[in-house]
Amino acid sequence: MASQDELKRQTGYKAVDDYVKSGMVVGLGTGSTAYFAVERLGQKLQSGELKDIVAIPTSVRTKEQAESLGIPLVTLNTHSKLDVAIDGADNVDPDLNLVKGGGGALLREKMVELSAEKFIVIVDESKLCDGLGPSFPIPVEITPFCHEHTIRTIAALPSCAGCDAILRMGSSSSNKPDGDEIAITDNGNYIVDLHFKEAIKDAPTMASELKSTVGVVEHGLFCGMATVARSAARVGSRRTMSTAAAPKMHKYKDVAPELAKTRPPPGHEHTVFEPPFSPPVVAVSVLRLRFDVFRYASSTIQAGILENESSTISTMKFLVAAFAALAAQNVSSFSPSATVGRRMATSIRMAETALTQDELKKMVGYKAVDDYVKSGMVVGLGTGSTAYFAVERLGQKLESGELKDIVAIPTSVRTKEQAESLKIPLVTLDTHSKLDVAIDGADEVDPDLNLVKGGGGALLREKMVEVCADKFIVIVDESKLCDGLGPGFPLPVEITPFCHEHTIRTIAALPSCAGCDAILRMGSSSSNKPDGDEIAITDNGNYIVDLHFKEAIKDAPKMASELKNTVGVVDHGLFCGMTTAVIIAGSDGISVKEA
Repeated sequence: MASQDELKRQTGYKAVDDYVKSGMVVGLGTGSTAYFAVERLGQKLQSGELKDIVAIPTSVRTKEQAESLGIPLVTLNTHSKLDVAIDGADNVDPDLNLVKGGGGALLREKMVELSAEKFIVIVDESKLCDGLGPSFPIPVEITPFCHEHTIRTIAALPSCAGCDAILRMGSSSSNKPDGDEIAITDNGNYIVDLHFKEAIKDAPTMASELKSTVGVVEHGLFCGMATVARSAARVGSRRTMSTAAAPKMHKYKDVAPELAKTRPPPGHEHTVFEPPFSPPVVAVSVLRLRFDVFRYASSTIQAGILENESSTISTMKFLVAAFAALAAQNVSSFSPSATVGRRMATSIRMAETALTQDELKKMVGYKAVDDYVKSGMVVGLGTGSTAYFAVERLGQKLESGELKDIVAIPTSVRTKEQAESLKIPLVTLDTHSKLDVAIDGADEVDPDLNLVKGGGGALLREKMVEVCADKFIVIVDESKLCDGLGPGFPLPVEITPFCHEHTIRTIAALPSCAGCDAILRMGSSSSNKPDGDEIAITDNGNYIVDLHFKEAIKDAPKMASELKNTVGVVDHGLFCGMTTAVIIAGSDGISVKEA
């Protein structure tokens, strides 16, 4: 009776003999069975039976083995199309769905094997199963940042209900603990192994849920990828299994249009009030569900604030406080006005001094903290030039005693450093997975409150923190408002360094990204303007590619899904359906839009 290693040798050799021809580009798998396929390829190249072969390894150890055998190696960066890839698997179900990644190379294996015209799976009979899950844990590669939180999030997914999620310790090449340190993959990430007591009911659904989870880089479910699976039985026979190469709108009333410099949107009803005073004012609007940018005359006009939202009063209180705080600008006062029905008419006297962009950012940053942060809260701290002022304000209110018992979670190293300098108590998602509020800026905001974020390079950590908040408050100046995302600010995408040029080409070829210019960020990760000769590195050790669009993105949620499901993409800067409210500072005042 043949040993298990002999069975593995038989299938590995057979795969090379049957599927590899001279002149091919070959993907080399990782693991104890794939080892023999690499060995056989080396033998046939040395004997001259095969010629003009180049190969792409899926791990550091496969690369070292191939180099020792004199196999010419290339990468996906230069060869994005493979003729065949040969690799083992940890489990194979009747539909040829696989579990892979027991050896820790699941991300690179998937990236290479997806690019192959034929993917040949080689196993011994022990790897065959009726359903994936119970006989071998499913590995999931995750980012180190707040990994305990990510593990809890994975375990709470509907498709993962009942699993035991265990962080891999020791060597990344074994799911059996063999050390006291957390296992690190070739990509600098962690692995969590999901142990199931019962067979997975729907592997493709689980695959989709896992990849959509913020913090998940990739998973070990390979669904619909295998061309052929070959297994060797202990009696020496072979069995071949093959599969087809398969496949609410509120009515809004605002200041009369003759009082505004820009027209309100068509179809809006306009009501004019005659307030009992005639000061020079700037109108301030609190908008719901839909916004347009209104620029009202800042002098010698008679106007009122028409609104049915109680937040108008707090908005006016803020303006008084904010402008008073700008000592050099002593620019605001307001007088109460009569209320007509549910609408209020109010006037605010403001000097004509033009505010700088930093002053506008300070206004919204301070207002967000004043309006949304209460004592005892867990607060997410954003990253960027606008979020900076929210962090500053939080520090001031803690120092004065106006706020107490606050803990905060920063979204970047630089925000952490600022918060520490202000003595703001910090925690992480590992200990506090539920936040009361998160406050952050944005690079673009569309009418549906979808955002582009990540100009400062912290998109992954921002998304991970902000998706956990009960309220996500976005603070921007009016220059960030747009009719459609894309043309006004490039969309950042965080990608793994491995074969990044291939990943960039893959992204640019996505249907939703058609026509974009995909540019690798150089210099500092905190700026999408090149400011150095080296590739920019994020806080997570990844790269960023900025997608430049000439036309507005037609379907942001669809693009978000396509990007996140691309192998090699860690996350992207589209924040869709996450926003609670946007506080907008303009040269004429503040407006708020709620989702």
